[in-house]
Amino acid sequence: MIVSFGDTEGDEHHIGEQWTFLGSWFSKFDDDVTLFVRTPDAKNFRFSLHWTPDTQENVIENILTYLEYVRR
Repeated sequence: MIVSFGDTEGDEHHIGEQWTFLGSWFSKFDDDVTLFVRTPDAKNFRFSLHWTPDTQENVIENILTYLEYVRR
């Protein structure tokens, strides 16, 4: 993570967090993007981003500004 951001539940994701991307899901009815990830200690979790101007729209539309892809 190269820029901190908050998710729909209000949890902050801080610079330096590392995850393995497992997948994503989009709900067109709720305008939610759910990311499924695994932490370095092998814990799977998911978090949602809401795609509206007053929530996480900027994160979703500029995800590579917030996350850094690292090939392993």
